[in-house]
Amino acid sequence: MGNEKTSPNPAQMWDERYSAGEYAYGVEASHHLQNSLHLVPDGSKILFPAEGEGRNAVFAASKGYDVYAFDMSKEGKKKALELARKHSTQIHYEVGIAQEMQYPENHFDAIVLVYAHFPPNVREQIHRLFQTWLKPGGLIILEAFHKDHIEYNTTNPGVGGPRNLDMLFTKELLESDFNDCTTNSFNKEVITISEGLYHQGEASLVRMVARKNQS
Repeated sequence: MGNEKTSPNPAQMWDERYSAGEYAYGVEASHHLQNSLHLVPDGSKILFPAEGEGRNAVFAASKGYDVYAFDMSKEGKKKALELARKHSTQIHYEVGIAQEMQYPENHFDAIVLVYAHFPPNVREQIHRLFQTWLKPGGLIILEAFHKDHIEYNTTNPGVGGPRNLDMLFTKELLESDFNDCTTNSFNKEVITISEGLYHQGEASLVRMVARKNQS
């Protein structure tokens, strides 16, 4: 679910968080995903990077999509596969970081990014890589924290989100990174989130749907 704090070994930090019995961010899918999934044709192939414990991937799989996911945390994968079993569905889940994944070009009909915040030195590279994996006409569905969110998690650390301003987003930054896509919708809003143990309180979010250009 993104890198909420810097760590010499971020995989270890996420393994520790995800090894608890409870789901760190709950088991209900992102409301933005729930409201946007109908834009993706039934049965399509969808990728969920930085998917953590699987709540979004499992939701899409339960709706009949062909779901792929990855995360750096092996504990996240365990929880995600268990959640899929509870919902009598299946997801393809790998452990690794984006730069190491070997997905084909023009392969996915949609890529869903929910709180997928990457270090600033590799963020643009990773976002451009995602575009290569996306089919022309395919969708980016993104929900994440806006740069204004730094005010909210400074006041209330329990709301979560990166504490490094350079890991947060604006419309201009995302449109620059996803330079081979056209933005269909973009909303910035302050809402109260209640997702598991680590997302509790007022948050400044961005919600985007963008389509990869056909040529």
